This record gives sequence, structure tokens and C-alpha cells, in this order.
Amino acid sequence: MLAIYVYRFAIGTPVGDPIEYESIRQTFTDQKRVEDLYLGSVKDNIGHAEAASGAAGLLKTLLMLQNRTIPKQANFSSLNPKIVTSSQDRISVPRQNHPWEVRRQVAVVNNYGAAGSNAAIVVEGNYVSSLPLTELTEQNGTATHALDSSYPFIIKARYPENLRSYCAALESFISRQLPTKDLLSSLAYNMTRKHNRTFEYVWSSTASSITDIRNQLKNSAAGNGIISQQSHRNRPVVLCFGGQNGSTVTLSEGLFQSSRLLRIHIVR
Repeated sequence: MLAIYVYRFAIGTPVGDPIEYESIRQTFTDQKRVEDLYLGSVKDNIGHAEAASGAAGLLKTLLMLQNRTIPKQANFSSLNPKIVTSSQDRISVPRQNHPWEVRRQVAVVNNYGAAGSNAAIVVEGNYVSSLPLTELTEQNGTATHALDSSYPFIIKARYPENLRSYCAALESFISRQLPTKDLLSSLAYNMTRKHNRTFEYVWSSTASSITDIRNQLKNSAAGNGIISQQSHRNRPVVLCFGGQNGSTVTLSEGLFQSSRLLRIHIVR
């Protein structure tokens, strides 16, 4: 495992930087760790973002995970002279880009509030795709095959006739594609990202196979699908969290069974 700790490094305080470095050294280094640990920040890239500095650091970390690269620290030349380092700690500030090609990517983003509050978040890369198709879903070790997942599909248009025409065009497009295993998820992802959310008429559904979505699109193009009309009024953002504690998880069984990724993390 290769870990990178992203925090407000090089903030410029002669007292704060050595304290931060020493706390990282005591937390993450010992004789058992053999991987390199890199320190970095986003401040040298964009300056001090004030109240948004933590969010900016998290965005940089997510881009690093996505591109599987630990970037060179911008404008870095030397450490604070009061920071005591040791080669045995294997802590360094990257002076060039490093490929982050490991099975498990872990990063820690740390930030401070003006009133003295501290916050840290651990971010882990998605490495589930390298697991076998079977997984352990019970404590007794019984291996079961993951169920097919259903993907959401949303199509929006300015007028109902445009919506039906778009469904027909999309069905025709899908019929000409090679039936790869990622085709359904790729279609759902791109349609969700690229449709115009300001349009008034919407068709939405879920599908678990290419045949399923093609049949639904055909029905909608023929005028048999359900088309909803939405107002242009801005709706509030709502965040929902399932109630759970250290010993009990009150989660939808259907969601648990249908999402392989969620099931792996819950079981682990």
C-alpha cells in the first residue's frame, strides 16, 4: 500500500510546520512500514483558498486517485530548517510525478479552521474492479455470485415529441454497439452526466441489461412510456443517511443485494 498524506504543508509558520511534520512521523512511521509516504498540498498550486482550502485539497486528492499519479509539489525547493527528518521514516515531498499504480491507494486530507478546529478525512481509491467475480457475503465463508445491478436512465427534452424521438435515436444507437460488459453502465453514466437538466419533460427508468433498456426505449418512442413534466422551480439539495451504528446497519436489503460495490464494503 502506498499512502500519501495531503495537508496544508508549507503554510509558512516556523513553529506549525515542524509540529505537523512530527505528528505525521509519529502516526505513520514505524519499523513495519516499508512504503514511501509523500506529503503535499494544493496551496502551492492555487494559493490559500481560505474557507474552501479543505475542499480544494480533497479535490486535488480525488484527481490524484483518478489519474493514479502523485504529482510534483509545485514551487517546492526545501523543507523548513526546523523540521527534523530521517531517511528511515521514508517521508518526502515529491519533486517529480510518481505513478500511483498500487492495489490500494490511501490518502489523508487534513485541514484547520480559523477558530482552531482540526478536521481530517481518509480517502481510499476504488480497487474493487480487480477482485474476482465471486465474493464473500456471509461470515461462514460462503461464496456467492454478485447479482446484476440495475442502472438508472434519465432522458430530458423540451417537448414530448422530442423526447420520443430521442428515445428512438438512442435505441438505434445502442443496437449498433458491440455488447460489451460495460456498455450498460457506460450508457447510464454518460446520459446522466450530459442530459440538459433544465428541460421540462423527462423519461426515467432503470435497466439491468441492454435488452431491457432497448425494449423500454422502443416503448417510449412508440408513445407507451410514461413521460413526466417538471416545473423549472429549483429544488433543494437533500442528503439522506441510513441510520446505523457500530453493531447494527439498517440498510435497504434490496440495495445491499443489487450493489456489488456497496456489498463488498459493508461486508468488509
